[in-house]
Amino acid sequence: MTPKKRNFARFLAEGQSPEVAAISAGYSPTTAARRAKLMAEEEAVKAIVRRETERPTPRNFEDPEDFMRWMMNNDEENALLRFKAANSLMQNGKPVKKGKKEMQLDKARMASKFTAMSPPKVKH
Repeated sequence: MTPKKRNFARFLAEGQSPEVAAISAGYSPTTAARRAKLMAEEEAVKAIVRRETERPTPRNFEDPEDFMRWMMNNDEENALLRFKAANSLMQNGKPVKKGKKEMQLDKARMASKFTAMSPPKVKH
């Protein structure tokens, strides 16, 4: 399937008329109506429209991390989107779990572990 057809199917799933969807996908306005009629009848286009309308949105997930995990593991998604979802879950090769304040607290705790020791008490 060409990128133009894929875009046509996505615009169609968003609710645009077939002719407008074809023009938005990059087809010539003079042949858009004819092409739209032919493409709308293709099974591959129908499958994409069906999948796009049934696709969960980020609003369906309580935690954004859950949505990113779903996106990363979904084989039907675009490989670049899957990579970006996986990349957003990682930071410097480690999973992102803590916020800015938690990281500052951890740094402060680590710094206090390595403070200079007081000299030992001498018994006379």
